[in-house]
Amino acid sequence: MKLGSVFSDNMVLQADHNIKVWGTANRSETIRVEFNGKTAATRAGLDGKWEVELPGLVYGGPYKLNVYGEDTLTLKNIMVGEVWLCAGQSNMRMTVRGVLNAKEEIANARHRNIRFLTLPLSGSTEPQESFDAVWELCSPSTVANYSASGLQ
Repeated sequence: MKLGSVFSDNMVLQADHNIKVWGTANRSETIRVEFNGKTAATRAGLDGKWEVELPGLVYGGPYKLNVYGEDTLTLKNIMVGEVWLCAGQSNMRMTVRGVLNAKEEIANARHRNIRFLTLPLSGSTEPQESFDAVWELCSPSTVANYSASGLQ
C-alpha cells in the first residue's frame, strides 16, 4: 500500500474543505483511513488505485493520519490550515539563501507552523502521478533552500 506523493509527515491540509486521500494498493484491497476521529473506507480498484474523502476540519493540529489495509501507514505532525501554492519563473526559484539579509533570515527561521513542499523542476505534457518531495518544517536547518517569495 502506498499513499500519493503529496502525503507525508509534516504536511498541511487545507482547512474548511473536504480532505481527499488517495494511493495505491493491491487489487481489491480494503482501505480504511482515519484522521482526527473521522473515518472513510473504500476498496482499491482493479488497477490498485483508491481514494477516500473525509469531512473538512477547522484550523488545528498536530494530527496523525492512519491508513489501514494489508499494511498500516501512519503520518505524523499534520496540520490543518492554509495551503498556498507558489509558482512562477526564476523569481520563485530564488531561495532564502540568496536574499540580502540571508544569515539573519536563516537564523530566525523558527516557524514550526510553516511547512514547505518543494517540487522538483521537471516538465511534462502529461499529468504526473508521483513526484519526489516531502513536506518539511521551516527551521534554520531547512529554510535556506526555500523560495524567498514563498516564505514572505
